[in-house]
Amino acid sequence: MAYVERCGRVWRGRWLLADGHRYGSRSGFATKREAKHFADAREVRERALAETLVEERATAVEPPVTVGAWWERWFAAQDLAPSTLETYSQQYRHHIAPRFGEVPVELVTGLDLAGFSRDLRRGGLSPSSVTVTMSVLRDLLGDAAAEGVILAAPKMPGRGRSRRAPVSVRPGRVLDLETLLRVCARLPGQFALMVVVGVFTGMRWGEVCAMRRVFLHLPQAGGAPGGAGSAWYEVHPRVGAVHEDVHARRYFGPPKGGRGRVVDLPPFLAELLARHIQAAGGRELLFVNRCDDPIRHTDWLHLWHAACEGDGSRAGGEDGALCPGARFHDLRHTHTTMLAELGVPETLRDDRLGHHQPGARSIYTHTTPAMRTAMLAELEARWTQVAARSGVDVERLFTDDGHAQVAEPGRGGSCSSHARCGRGAETG
Repeated sequence: MAYVERCGRVWRGRWLLADGHRYGSRSGFATKREAKHFADAREVRERALAETLVEERATAVEPPVTVGAWWERWFAAQDLAPSTLETYSQQYRHHIAPRFGEVPVELVTGLDLAGFSRDLRRGGLSPSSVTVTMSVLRDLLGDAAAEGVILAAPKMPGRGRSRRAPVSVRPGRVLDLETLLRVCARLPGQFALMVVVGVFTGMRWGEVCAMRRVFLHLPQAGGAPGGAGSAWYEVHPRVGAVHEDVHARRYFGPPKGGRGRVVDLPPFLAELLARHIQAAGGRELLFVNRCDDPIRHTDWLHLWHAACEGDGSRAGGEDGALCPGARFHDLRHTHTTMLAELGVPETLRDDRLGHHQPGARSIYTHTTPAMRTAMLAELEARWTQVAARSGVDVERLFTDDGHAQVAEPGRGGSCSSHARCGRGAETG
């Protein structure tokens, strides 16, 4: 309602504006009646304007939000690892945008998604890439429903009614330890040491590649988790692993699962690492390329596959394939199986590998120093047996200048592109 009020020697009229929240005003009227008459007239005009705006809004048709427009808003708000963001971006550009970029979000149906998934498979895309692409679409449409852009997210393709043959997933392998030592004889010294670290600790490739002196505790450092005089390595929860984006740019980040852990080292491995550190001459990173940066995974694969397939030998040893098709992750499977053979309690195995124990076991079962001491003794004995039976000169196996010779003929070395986590990286 319009009203008037005294303003010094004159009167002022006030009226509600069309937005329904603010008031307009005008002063300078000689009488109260003049001010009220003016305010009433202005309020009538504002009400008419408000009704016109309501009608225009009711009849206006807003353009639909397309998948491409929603992607721009959604992707800018994601807080993920750089490699994950790059993977999402690639999947969208190469697969999602050509199919759904101009389609309104509200018109995407579950049948559309099922056909899209089928076409990706028939087009030759690997099962893992199809899974990643569909997960990007799932998150994209799920958040659209959560934000009110669409009423509900369409149903993702189910697995129960699929008529296609099940996709075979390559299982992990358990590698023979004596054969692995012969593979190590074909590798440069620090690469051979990385293999032994992987198979006797169960650490992942990125965790081994990120090993630093500051997190390595050797016996002379004092008391240790596994008992007096033992050694261990701390996988740091924030910078305990090296990651690579799609451009092979390396950076330090959390290990898989985001949790750090302590990995006890058997005496022989602590001695090998101590020798390696002494040969490296005070370098912070234990395993580096020729530029003192973390090793690029593709460079590692070149030497690893050559050693496993018998395409070359550092020491001029035996020819022929030893472990065809082996992966670094198979060392983790080998370590876990070895612990089971040695009778190591499951709780300690999970703790060593960084796995979360399911159910009540994670609450009521814990590791003890006695468990860890017994495990280290068993691992030490297994190494002694394997080294004796393999026929490999382990004294010379891990000796080199501490740098990876990773350049192929005609190729740049592993430091040809910038590694963001190189010598200037934080130490946690």
